[in-house]
Amino acid sequence: MADRESEKLRTLRHLGQALEGQPPRLQLTVADDALETPAGRALTLTLGRLLPRICPRISFTGPTAACPLHLRPLLGADEFSPETMAALAEMIWDGEFDTSDAASEITISVGGVGGVGGDVGVGVDGRGAAVAALGKVVPIEQPTAVFGAMSAAALACTQVTPLVYPEIFAGRRVPRARLEEGPFGGALDPIRPVTLDRPIVAGVGAVGCAFIYALIVAQAKGNVVLLDPDTVGDTNLMRYVLFDDRHLGQEKVRAAKDIVSASGLDLAVETSAQVVKEYLQEHPSERERMTLLISAVDTYEARRELAGELPREVLNAGTAASDFTVSRHGFGDGLACLACLYPPRAIDTDLDAVAGRELGLEKVDVAEMRRRRSGLTKEQLRTIARHRREPKESHFAYEGEPLDSFYRKVVCGTTPVDTPRGEAVAPLAQGSALAGFLLARGLADEDPPFRKLRMDFMTGAVPERQQRSNPTARPRCRYCARRAMRDTHSAKWAERAKAS
Repeated sequence: MADRESEKLRTLRHLGQALEGQPPRLQLTVADDALETPAGRALTLTLGRLLPRICPRISFTGPTAACPLHLRPLLGADEFSPETMAALAEMIWDGEFDTSDAASEITISVGGVGGVGGDVGVGVDGRGAAVAALGKVVPIEQPTAVFGAMSAAALACTQVTPLVYPEIFAGRRVPRARLEEGPFGGALDPIRPVTLDRPIVAGVGAVGCAFIYALIVAQAKGNVVLLDPDTVGDTNLMRYVLFDDRHLGQEKVRAAKDIVSASGLDLAVETSAQVVKEYLQEHPSERERMTLLISAVDTYEARRELAGELPREVLNAGTAASDFTVSRHGFGDGLACLACLYPPRAIDTDLDAVAGRELGLEKVDVAEMRRRRSGLTKEQLRTIARHRREPKESHFAYEGEPLDSFYRKVVCGTTPVDTPRGEAVAPLAQGSALAGFLLARGLADEDPPFRKLRMDFMTGAVPERQQRSNPTARPRCRYCARRAMRDTHSAKWAERAKAS
């Protein structure tokens, strides 16, 4: 398939060509007792869904154990075993996945006690912290710490990536990566269950998928509304931890709802294949009841537009090339609203103009293509390649793809790295995954001490690169600096409080 071939060239195959060889073979070894606890099962499953997005050659070894009902849609089987893990990997991406216990170049051990943990040991310590360590066994000491387990899987992938691609990520690892707290403080696993009071989720992309995945693993309850106009394509599978081959061609919101429904959880999902603005125009009553908006959109402009809808609170996450941000936003309370955190700049005040400049297309044409979601033609792709000083056929595999999707992948949605033969694009799904996991964790915080977390996920130096803060409002924010907007927001929620 054209999309699959295109994605290979951007990621795994491209890296292999750039490095003049195949990636080494990984072996994921699960300790005999690891699947006896919720944390061990969450850790094993999450590694099984992330590692094939890093390396296309993996052997799986470990015990066989029943899979709980809520995890079966994610595993694609009724029991954990080396065979079902290999089958899961094949559903995620093309590669060589088997159950051989022959020697591999890189070994990853899940849980265990004592001894040598292979190249990377991963587990959850007695405080519920996520831990990934080089050359050490890391036991699973907190059996119910599923957020610690999911985060540990992402940290393990951060540790593994430099081992798989040492020519690219040389020096980007630490002996031990550990994450102990939630995004806004407190323990990594919340004290109370995650319960959703019908928030609206904007975006079921890489971060949004990880958010929904975490809700399932944590057995969240309540109600949620999912909004996204796109469908699942081959080019999504490298980054979307929730989806695999079974979901290709489906609407993202429908695929996510079906997975949640199959999990048997007490979590009701409403969906719409629309962006937030369109959804609120068609459902004006939703605008008045939108207590919490969860933002997992791709662009600064889209985040500012969400802020303009004036929900009571916004929970936000977004990724960049090597880090991500998770943040909470009130409105008019002296701290940064969502628009304050992503202020307009000359370079991005008009996305149509920016995309036009970077792709070599006219602004008016970009605006029309984005409005109609029409697919790129070969002539347009040839123009883009010429403008970017690339071979004229560089992007032909993207023929028919909407411009927004193409722009995110080719211009702003990649992590470029230097290789001996030029630039390649690294497959780093763990960054978006960890952002989404922590976004879900942030739901459990009612009055957190911090409002913003920024974290580096490339270097593995996670504890050293965390930055928590409470950013203040910007005096020129287009929303919360305007008295009229603050008054409208106060009146809206004051009236709602009186009514209740």
